[in-house]
Amino acid sequence: AYVGDAAYAMKAGDYICFPAGAAAGHCLINTSDALCRYVIVGERNPNEVVVYTASNKVLVRALGRRAIFDLAANRSYWDGENTGLTAGDPLPSDVTAGVTKPPAAPIPPIASDAVEWKVEGEGLRFGGRSRHLTYAALGRSDYHVGMLIEAPAPGMRLAPRHYHMLEEEHALILEGEVTLLLGEERHEMKAGDYVCFPAGLAVGHSFLNSGTGPCRYLMIGEKNPNEVCVYPDSNKMAVDALRRRDGIFDMGAVRRYWDGEEME
Repeated sequence: AYVGDAAYAMKAGDYICFPAGAAAGHCLINTSDALCRYVIVGERNPNEVVVYTASNKVLVRALGRRAIFDLAANRSYWDGENTGLTAGDPLPSDVTAGVTKPPAAPIPPIASDAVEWKVEGEGLRFGGRSRHLTYAALGRSDYHVGMLIEAPAPGMRLAPRHYHMLEEEHALILEGEVTLLLGEERHEMKAGDYVCFPAGLAVGHSFLNSGTGPCRYLMIGEKNPNEVCVYPDSNKMAVDALRRRDGIFDMGAVRRYWDGEEME
């Protein structure tokens, strides 16, 4: 992996994150004599701006799929405008002229096997462990897309069935026998299988280790500070937008718009 001016050798199981806005060009190069494979995960933003550092170009996706421009073709704010000035008069000052973002320090890859397991679960049906790769690589939680490896114990799950209103989730099975509980359906999955849970799809999902041995899968999801997550089996919802630790509520506690208001 080449990140800015740094180069890192990577192997199977290694992970690297390129945070949005980090001004360090990155590229993955196969330096061996054989084919290599890796999983690329990223956001899809229709207003994305991509900088190609080696060729000094910029892609402005909001202007079109091939709206690529030369970063050396600088102009000032008032260039070409009818300012009413006569030829030769200096243009009004441009306070943004010469303002550039400094290069970002490269973030090195990590070995997923070196990330500490976190024991999770509750009761007799939920138990296992997980490794949060993105947090381990960045050391902070202000990322846009997160990746973690989950490993429920045999016969157990790590999370109740749930669905997200704003966050899209993806899963790639790495090892073992896994049963996807999707609404009222059950789907048997194996290593190499993949599934997507679109944001806003009101169908609860959960993964069960249906074998007698270990299972692992890669979970990929957005991190939206205004997320609402619904747990249909218990009729609860978690509202992250409230920014409170006790932000889980009973969806049966319905009230009308004017309930509790002082009306007189």
